[in-house]
Amino acid sequence: MPKFSIIITTKDRRDLFERALKSAVNQNFDDYEIIVVNNGNESIEDIVNRYSNLRKIKLINYSEKQSPTISANVGIKNSIGDWICFLDDDDELLEDYLKTINENLDEKTNWVVIRAIWKDNQGNQIVKPDLKIINQQLKGDLYKELLKTSYFYKYMNIIKREIFQKVGLFEEGLRVAGDYELVLRLAKNGYRPKVIAKPIYIYYIHPGQITKEYEKYLPALTKIYEKYKDDIEKDPVILSYKYYQLGWYLVKLKKETEAYKCFKQAFL
Repeated sequence: MPKFSIIITTKDRRDLFERALKSAVNQNFDDYEIIVVNNGNESIEDIVNRYSNLRKIKLINYSEKQSPTISANVGIKNSIGDWICFLDDDDELLEDYLKTINENLDEKTNWVVIRAIWKDNQGNQIVKPDLKIINQQLKGDLYKELLKTSYFYKYMNIIKREIFQKVGLFEEGLRVAGDYELVLRLAKNGYRPKVIAKPIYIYYIHPGQITKEYEKYLPALTKIYEKYKDDIEKDPVILSYKYYQLGWYLVKLKKETEAYKCFKQAFL
């Protein structure tokens, strides 16, 4: 049984996918497997075969279109590693990604949060103050801090398999923000991550990214709100944050009147 499983979910981005897969194959650590879940129309079997002589790679093809959360869950269910890692098909791993994580594990650790170098598609590095923000959240009640907002993106979370068995997989009813709901669930169940300060992942920003599709976040945030409604509404500070967050998305969607009402409610 391998120590790590790297799960790559991909959809119709052959050139970017090969870059991601190559970075997963070229790790300076040996005890791991790679699971590729392809939910696109384009075949990537030739790319996988090109690298399969270097590393064991399991390819799972879906003809029926699925949400990213379902694809991630399929990868988890078909993996056998002790630790589950996630690599988006448009990102890269540094070659010491797994080695660095392994060096930071101990018997008490069951959830690791990593950091990334953020870049645009021209290779320009973007400075992110994520370590400071994450440490601030970890100083207090993590669950309450995450109810306000989260900076724990999917790629950042390295999770021990047994934790998924206890708290469940990604919420498949969420088209987006499934990573946010998962870390909320982890924190609510008392889990706290160990943070690795050294950046070991490359996160690319580009125009086609799903995080820019704001309209998809409104129904997702509504579902998450309903699930955690009791905990949100009993704390006026957290409730204010949620109104502000909703207002921000409405501004991005040019729904100024509705956004104003949310900002007003947040202030009240």
